[in-house]
Amino acid sequence: MIQSIKKSVLSFLSSSSFTKLLIRGINLLLKFVFQIVIVKAIAIEHFGLYSYYRNVINITVFIMGFEIHQYVLRRIAANQDKGIIASQYILYLKMYFLFIPFYYYFLYKITDANTGLSLLLLGILIFEHFSGEQVKTLVALKMSIRSNVQFTIRNGLIPLLALGIIYISFPLVTYELLFKFYLLFLILFAIYATYHNGIVSTIISEYKNVAIIEFIRDAVPVSSRYFLISLMFNLAAVID
Repeated sequence: MIQSIKKSVLSFLSSSSFTKLLIRGINLLLKFVFQIVIVKAIAIEHFGLYSYYRNVINITVFIMGFEIHQYVLRRIAANQDKGIIASQYILYLKMYFLFIPFYYYFLYKITDANTGLSLLLLGILIFEHFSGEQVKTLVALKMSIRSNVQFTIRNGLIPLLALGIIYISFPLVTYELLFKFYLLFLILFAIYATYHNGIVSTIISEYKNVAIIEFIRDAVPVSSRYFLISLMFNLAAVID
């Protein structure tokens, strides 16, 4: 009986499920430490503005993503069509360049931020979306441990690292300074992840086969359903 329990415990501890659980636990710990440090390090008015801008970015990233990854995930699961990933990221790159003026105007108007801060928020918006979509792509490719590691780095380690450096190096912690360092580390991480995850090589190898119009035509009906469902859940959570 004891041997059987011991064997089951050891089996679980050596499994990928335990590894993913441990990584998620580290992510929650990093976020918890971040909240403790930022409350002590930053003035209350700056904390309020940081939280406000942070929520605007989160909502805009969600809208920008439009749950396209749900369509890609199902295409990969159905026929192992990894070439669809190239279509997804080429669409994102074109979307960034075409809609940069709109994103900037939206952030400028909705947040009432100055030009410099609006550009800073725009940079965070683009790189958060791009790196976040890669985490979801790794799930579709059944690389869940790498996905969890990159999720933890992006959502837990980078914000804490940026805050820690500012807290140690500067006499005053402001939300603008925090966003600047966060964007710097986010860009470095996005560049590393893009190459490490093979996104660049996939785009190069599949570029000639990409049909963006067909991709949008097929993806929107599927993604829109998941987008509306996610939107209703998020609204329900806010109302509750």
